[in-house]
Amino acid sequence: MPRRSKKGKKAGKRRGGAVSPPGAAAARRRGGSGRGRGRGRSEHAVLEWGALLPEKVKKQVKAMRARGWVLRRQTKHLSFSRDVLLLDGTFETQRHTLSCTPSDWRSNKNSLASLKRKDAAVRVWLEC
Repeated sequence: MPRRSKKGKKAGKRRGGAVSPPGAAAARRRGGSGRGRGRGRSEHAVLEWGALLPEKVKKQVKAMRARGWVLRRQTKHLSFSRDVLLLDGTFETQRHTLSCTPSDWRSNKNSLASLKRKDAAVRVWLEC
């Protein structure tokens, strides 16, 4: 009987990729990746990690904090939110996401334009 190679033996068990660590599926359902990435970080973490951000992103984060935005989650993107009272008298939670390493040269301008549109509809933002 011919011997099978180890590669063939493993390929039958895995089928097209690495095996996920135990608990990874449950972590993905909770919103994490199961390997430590994807979990939310505190506002303080941005200050520590800020040295790695491009200068344009740092300026935009500083401007957003001045307008009441609070960092909620940080992975490869920065997720901000704020509670606001709109001009029509309703309360709303606004969300905005920034890429830590934007690939498009216009992404900063597009993001600022989006923030201006969100600010135009706001009467007052509430401190979180």
